[in-house]
Amino acid sequence: MQDTIFAFAAIFFAGLLAGTEFTVRFGIRGPLDLLEQSAHIIVRQGLVRTLRIIAPSFYFPALIFGVISLFTGDSGTPFVLRLSGIVMLVIWLGVTFGGTVPINSAALEWRPEAPPNNFRSLVERWERLAIFRVLASVFAFIFFLISQIIIIAS
Repeated sequence: MQDTIFAFAAIFFAGLLAGTEFTVRFGIRGPLDLLEQSAHIIVRQGLVRTLRIIAPSFYFPALIFGVISLFTGDSGTPFVLRLSGIVMLVIWLGVTFGGTVPINSAALEWRPEAPPNNFRSLVERWERLAIFRVLASVFAFIFFLISQIIIIAS
């Protein structure tokens, strides 16, 4: 029973992370691109300040519960799927700290009235990296979910 609780907690938090990543990349990106640069910077800075609290609050519980469910749950295919979910979360972390965190940290220092010369290239780099974050988080969610579906169905 306890292994089921851990598995569902991993699914829940991975789903929240995936939903957040998906919404930021595909829901906010378009409207943000319509803004002129100074407004874009102000909104981006607000998003960074908010999401640097929200994303870790979903990520770390997903990872912790995923690892716990890896060791307390079934073996075989469900184990491989949970392990794959954890790998996806580690990839998400690597892309985050290796790519988007440095850009976000720099973005917090941007002055809306004087954007950096490479503003557009930094935004484009962030958007390319965000695709990997979305894919990693969505696949983590899917792997955790399918793992539990297999267990319930058997």
